[in-house]
Amino acid sequence: MKSVVIHVVHIVGFKRYNGKPLPINTQLRLEHEPDNPVDKCAIVVKDVEGKRLAYIERTEAPVIFKLITMARTFVCRPQRRAYWLNSVQGQAQECRIGFRINDNDIDQVKEILRKFKFTII
Repeated sequence: MKSVVIHVVHIVGFKRYNGKPLPINTQLRLEHEPDNPVDKCAIVVKDVEGKRLAYIERTEAPVIFKLITMARTFVCRPQRRAYWLNSVQGQAQECRIGFRINDNDIDQVKEILRKFKFTII
């Protein structure tokens, strides 16, 4: 088993669901939301109690969705204060995500993540 750490992924929607940016370095959960009417690859960010807090930004969600289906465990940790992303999505927050991947899946993971900055530990 190896860990893959993605350094920059954006989370959005926290103002709507949480009312404020997410606390920096808090460990959060990621879940695929297949019944989402807007995005079939939607990845929701939840706290340890299961409360919806935010979403992975829509253009990044398909990549994270692929990894979630391959990974054994994964965590999400907000890394910096909120900033303005764009007029449609509003504020965003950078987040670091870590996954545990089987050794025999590493080459496939590298191909999936070719557009992201990532580290394999």
